[in-house]
Amino acid sequence: MAPQSRYWLALAVMVGLADQVIKGLVQALMPYGQTIPLTPFFNWGHWWNTGAAFSFLADSGGWQRYLFLCLTGIAAIVLTFLLCRPRPRLEALGYSLMLGGALGNGIDRLARGYVVDYLDIYWREWHWPAFNLADIALFLGVITFAMAALHERPSPGCPSDGMDAQNPPVRDMTLFGRLSPVLGCLLALTAGGLTTLSAAPFTLWWLGPVAVALVYVGIHALTPAQAALRGWCYGVGLFGSGTSWVFVAIHDYGDTGALLALFLTGVFVASLALFYAVPFWLYRRVTGPRLAFLSFAGAWVLSEWLRTWLFTGFPWLLLGTSQVDSPLAAWAPVGGVYFLSLITALTGTLGVELLRRRWWAAAPIAALWLTPLALPSQWTSPAGEPLRVALLQGNLAQSIKWTPEGQREAVNIYTLLARKQPDELDLMVWPEAALPMFEEKARPILERVQSNLSPDTALLTGILQRDGGDNYNGVIGLGNAEGQYRKVRLVPFGEYLPLKRLFADTIAFFDLPMPTMTPGAEAQGPIHAAGTTIGNAICYEIIYADRVAEQARDAELLLTVSNDTWFGRSIGPLQHLQMARLRALENGRYLIRATSNGVTAIVDPQGRVMARAPQFQATSLRGEVLPMVGNTPFTRTGSWPTWLLAALLVLPGWRFNTRRSG
Repeated sequence: MAPQSRYWLALAVMVGLADQVIKGLVQALMPYGQTIPLTPFFNWGHWWNTGAAFSFLADSGGWQRYLFLCLTGIAAIVLTFLLCRPRPRLEALGYSLMLGGALGNGIDRLARGYVVDYLDIYWREWHWPAFNLADIALFLGVITFAMAALHERPSPGCPSDGMDAQNPPVRDMTLFGRLSPVLGCLLALTAGGLTTLSAAPFTLWWLGPVAVALVYVGIHALTPAQAALRGWCYGVGLFGSGTSWVFVAIHDYGDTGALLALFLTGVFVASLALFYAVPFWLYRRVTGPRLAFLSFAGAWVLSEWLRTWLFTGFPWLLLGTSQVDSPLAAWAPVGGVYFLSLITALTGTLGVELLRRRWWAAAPIAALWLTPLALPSQWTSPAGEPLRVALLQGNLAQSIKWTPEGQREAVNIYTLLARKQPDELDLMVWPEAALPMFEEKARPILERVQSNLSPDTALLTGILQRDGGDNYNGVIGLGNAEGQYRKVRLVPFGEYLPLKRLFADTIAFFDLPMPTMTPGAEAQGPIHAAGTTIGNAICYEIIYADRVAEQARDAELLLTVSNDTWFGRSIGPLQHLQMARLRALENGRYLIRATSNGVTAIVDPQGRVMARAPQFQATSLRGEVLPMVGNTPFTRTGSWPTWLLAALLVLPGWRFNTRRSG
């Protein structure tokens, strides 16, 4: 194809995609399952063949919107292929498939509009097969272009990956010539969206290594500032798609307008993205291309470690969390979530080396993915008879929870649910702050409920406590139970306000309808209930792997209570459940999870959900769990061996002359 034709086609694709990108980004920021009306300007691209091929994703609610953003990034790669010099036959095949996919979408839209509206013929039964075939053809066209580009070598005059002031050029280090910084940022933005898709509720775990590979490709051809920008773009893609539930919390429950909530969500996302920008800047500053597949994977895990504790930490959407359902899951009891992140990152970087025809990379990839077959399937053993448990889910609206009406409603709901439970219970659990009042006011109500239960039944509930001038978020036991637990890891801006003197006036909207909390003591023992010992994690704490491991060392069962009402109908509760599942797998313990409106669940020591209650219903979940004894390697050591290993992997790529690269 003539160069002029390439540029015209590239321009056509860019125009069609630009229309869809605007719409898709706006839609992606909306709460899960909701859409907004858009102006005709944002809709004209629907009738542009190229735009039509992607527009169905932007029109759909839920996971399709996130997939749309990822496919838009893939389309950016296609533009690169169009401006390269791929093999003519593969190029022709790719064009044919893309054209067929685009035309198929156009015909499908025409049929739905004309056949249904004017001829009154039922087209819907043919719609989805035609639509899916068209999309498959389009996707195959993209893959074909990728195959064509893999046959190309970087242009002799263009510096390739690894060229800087101190290091000689490394030949054939990129897949398709030199990546421009702009395209690299687009790939990183796409990679962030792919990481979200790898996690719950999408669970496309195989996208985790792909995301790392997209960020890794060509990074050593960048200056430190460009590497920081790429890392920031990855963070924006990750948190912009994966933590969009922040908008729900601020807008729906923080009494802010949509524009202000959107702005604050953007600030939140942009700030979190710095957790990748700064480490990537430092990584590019101090390392070279030597053994980069090791040093980059190590730096990735160190960036997650930094995100876990700095400014109280936010270890949400760690890369390894997505692997709870993958063949790598057997590594979790050995090294925990950060070890899963390290293996996933290594798979991505080694995969790039393999695509560069460095066939030796296949051996370590095979070792990482096949070794789990030889690992024990169970590291712990049962410690007694099964316990019969009931988890109550009140589904009280957050908008009224902290009002007098909400207090009365909570008492009525949980009292009624407790009466419906059978007498043969060992343990009944109410969620976090089930009764929206302090313990001194709630205790008479709880004792009345306990008096109607069997003497052998233990009642555990999340409760607000007041001790002098301090307020705590805790769990207490009644009946056949002894001990209490107070939450240690508090939610920034939700349960306390960081740097309050500095920001109190400007972010007063973060004062949620709950008293300011004080963290509990770091060293707290388990609760003894129903003849077993229970390690506790309240809500947000379950995402801290090492905190849960500390509790698991002296416990036979894990309990987490949560109020996920703040998430609304977003993907947040499903992400939260996935992290809880990984904690059960890491420590070889049954985990019971009681929430206000979902997802209430019982998880076995392999991280599998044995039973779950439907979301957004006042209901209860009954089942059996086994107390477990013995500790997994991760329970005994925690994450520090993985963090140390990650730091050691960075050392081979260390460049002692750290003057700015060219």
